[in-house]
Amino acid sequence: YTFNSIFEHLRQVNNFSEIGANQLKTQKLFYLSIKAIFSPIWGFVYGYIVKFGFLDGWYGLIIAIISSTETFLKYTKAIVKLKALKVANCDVIHISSMKTWRGGEQQVANLVLGQIKRGLLVYMFIKKGSSLMSFCIANEIPFSIIKFNNGFNIYSAFKIKKLSKRLQAKVIHMHCSPSHTLSIFSKLLGNPAKLVLSRRVIFPVRSNVLSYKKFNYSGISKIICVSESTKKVMAQTVEAVEKLNIIYDGIDINKFRQVYAPHLKRSLGIEGKKVIGNISAVVAEKDYFTFVDTAEIVLNKIPDVHFLIIGSGAEYEPIKKYISIKKLGANITMLGFRKDIPELLSIIDVFLMTSTMEGLGSTILDAFASKVPVVATNVGGIPEIVLHESTGLLSSPKDFESLSDNVIRLLNDKL
Repeated sequence: YTFNSIFEHLRQVNNFSEIGANQLKTQKLFYLSIKAIFSPIWGFVYGYIVKFGFLDGWYGLIIAIISSTETFLKYTKAIVKLKALKVANCDVIHISSMKTWRGGEQQVANLVLGQIKRGLLVYMFIKKGSSLMSFCIANEIPFSIIKFNNGFNIYSAFKIKKLSKRLQAKVIHMHCSPSHTLSIFSKLLGNPAKLVLSRRVIFPVRSNVLSYKKFNYSGISKIICVSESTKKVMAQTVEAVEKLNIIYDGIDINKFRQVYAPHLKRSLGIEGKKVIGNISAVVAEKDYFTFVDTAEIVLNKIPDVHFLIIGSGAEYEPIKKYISIKKLGANITMLGFRKDIPELLSIIDVFLMTSTMEGLGSTILDAFASKVPVVATNVGGIPEIVLHESTGLLSSPKDFESLSDNVIRLLNDKL
């Protein structure tokens, strides 16, 4: 059997029924009531008789009863949640199709928790199995699962419209391209909520008719740009520039206060060494090749330092291979995706960001909160938070010689 005890099985039943209830609570009350009565009965018959569960004796009976109980709990919890939704108006519905956890998802989480703290009623539409789904479950935030299909899913758009009307939602906040498309479809289907779009990347809008129509849709009330640089890029496409507003990313500075994790240096075998690190997805625009080139120059001048690459992504293996080609494997450690960011920042002496484009570079804010000096490239929104010679040191993108000089300068200042 897959469980070590009945109690372990029951805990799993409670968790799974909660997830199932969140996916069902947008259904009609009559449908849920019928399913709550008959589905558990059929589940027991199917598991115990049709699937020959009775051949397993006492254990087969217990499993059949527990499985049917899970089905009953799933529908009854959905009924309770649906009734709660009917009496509660919603201030904001957030929609995001992202499955993994990167800076954008952290910002969505910060925003949602901040709104809840201010007393707003918040709801989310997310992808099944996503990191945001785990976030919602952990923080008891109501959510529904929808299929995004790059935004071209009329059923999901109808579902958004239906729940928005039921909750009398005031605002739909779109956090990605598929949610942008779906929300416009829901608006065309009669969704009365106002639409607000967040734009955190600095990539130009695609030069096709569909993208142009999406960003100039009259039903969008505001477009929130993460930096002045992002706003300038958006202004090249959006005709109603008065809709463009700048709201910089925020962080919870309390997470970074009084954090001290010397055990991390011990576990990495880098005790007594100065540490230079970056925390970001390992993707093309982060330009970790320049990070490695910068590290090579620094190590030639100050051998007793170590570099950390914290993050994962499409360029992970190419960067790992590049480090091997440079014979820097003993000096550069790739840690992959980590959740203990405050602890890792507490052992970093210089934060080095070598991006070729950034909407803002919000992990720099984490470094600031951890009192870690920053060396970065002067691209996108970075110069709006890293003021050269004031709050950090800036270099041109791909200029690993200038970047290494700035890193060495800060290391010498701290020695």
